[in-house]
Amino acid sequence: MAQAAQELVNAVLRQAVKNHTAEVVQDLIEKHGCNPNQTTSVGGTLLHEVALHGNQAQALRIAKLLVSHGVQATQEDKSRRTAMFPAAKAGNIQLCEFLLGQGCSVDHKDLGHQSPLFYSSRHGHVDLSQLLLTRGADLNAADSNGYTPVFWAAHDDRVNMMKFLVEKGANPKILAKNGKSLLFSATGGAAAYALELGCDPQQQDQLGQTPIFRAVKEDDPQKVKLLVNNGADVDAQDKIGQTSLFYAANLGLKEMVTLLCSHLKASTLHRDMKGFSAKEYAKQHSKATNLAACTKILQAHETKQRLAAQKELRRIARERARKAAEERGGPSPPPASSSRKRPREEEQDVARTKYYLAFFEEGQEIPWNSHKYTENFRQLSLRCPWVEPGPQR
Repeated sequence: MAQAAQELVNAVLRQAVKNHTAEVVQDLIEKHGCNPNQTTSVGGTLLHEVALHGNQAQALRIAKLLVSHGVQATQEDKSRRTAMFPAAKAGNIQLCEFLLGQGCSVDHKDLGHQSPLFYSSRHGHVDLSQLLLTRGADLNAADSNGYTPVFWAAHDDRVNMMKFLVEKGANPKILAKNGKSLLFSATGGAAAYALELGCDPQQQDQLGQTPIFRAVKEDDPQKVKLLVNNGADVDAQDKIGQTSLFYAANLGLKEMVTLLCSHLKASTLHRDMKGFSAKEYAKQHSKATNLAACTKILQAHETKQRLAAQKELRRIARERARKAAEERGGPSPPPASSSRKRPREEEQDVARTKYYLAFFEEGQEIPWNSHKYTENFRQLSLRCPWVEPGPQR
């Protein structure tokens, strides 16, 4: 019973250091027997909790009071963070200066190999970052993933912090362990600034993916447009032969699929190393709510692009035939029809091709002997080289 009462009193003290004045905290410690050296559920001290106080002046007074009652400023929690880390996250300059004076290291690393500078950078505290750098913080120190403070500033769209760090000597072109550049992490205005710093929009990571893949996965149309306008290839392939359109289709991102196909002219005819197209991934893996929409969009653009490819191949064939006839000295083949209506033979050819494609795309065997089109695929492929069989099931 006595232990339960003591735990309740200690819980009151934990709340007081975050919400009340130094006088209230002192009264709880000296008159009501609250333990100032208690630890939290994550192994931290009350100094870790002080940084969460909304009033920075009161936080500093409470911190001094706790230290005077024996609380160690250098004590770590389960993640190896000292009280400097939450203080840096909160941007409390006075509290950080006090903790540094109590023996906290400016370059102390937590389990993720991040120092207090990472926390101040990610949350946009320029003045505090200036203090930490003045005290000797490593500007280009990397965490366990190879990310530096400027990466985290870019990740949270802290453009002013990025500019400050770059001016102080941060390297904006350093790569993380997975090969990702600053442009992968950057969002909003930070992405535009990363491009100004010379980050390559075609930089590939270990998976062979470029920043446009990350933008598509995060469903960020503005970043996708920004990257394409600055030279990113919308049809760039990763190491398994997939483009960013595959990921948009697989995730069921209807608006992103529309953007890639309609406005950025991404290819819908491409197949990955397994022989599948983006449309087939949409059929198999998309979220149910967007499955039909994504498949319909991809089907419409695939048909349009396939017909355009057929037209281009016929043009090339006519051009080659004309050149061959000129070399032989014989008559040139007749020019393509200028009429908007296709010749009868061309209409039959297109109809036959569409019929075959419907079977191949569904992975079915074509009923050669039961249909009026008795031509086999070998003959069809010789005459229509743009026809490709779909994945076999």
